[in-house]
Amino acid sequence: MNKTSKFIDVRTLPVVLAFLMSGHALAGTYKWVDEEGNVQYTQTPPPAGIEAETIKPPPKVDTAKAVKQLEAQEQEAAKLQQDRLESVKKEEEANQELALRKKNCEMARARLASYERPMVKFVQEDGSRVRVTEEERQAELVKSQEMINEWCK
Repeated sequence: MNKTSKFIDVRTLPVVLAFLMSGHALAGTYKWVDEEGNVQYTQTPPPAGIEAETIKPPPKVDTAKAVKQLEAQEQEAAKLQQDRLESVKKEEEANQELALRKKNCEMARARLASYERPMVKFVQEDGSRVRVTEEERQAELVKSQEMINEWCK
């Protein structure tokens, strides 16, 4: 004998509960002040006689659209970071190039100054001093001036 129950079938209970709770989840939020002066936020109306402000829930979010926007923002942030790193690298390279040019310019000027003296002598590896001929000195003056023109721009 099969008896039909007047109560809800146990298998349908989760569906019914979800349906009943969904209306509660979509309900607004109430903001009110209790008798002690504390601000309360609830999803149920305040006790009778207490004035409350109804705060509407935020609009629904299109998850797929939000994910795409977030990915686009992440890509843009990564690109900006890469651009900054490249900019810093280029600036460092430019500073190194400038320091090298300055150092080479100073060395070229010192070289020119050493060859502008009439009697130029160099110390060899064995410690002896050797005088440069006038032709060698003139050639070195020209070479030193070329170096200055190259590095001291």
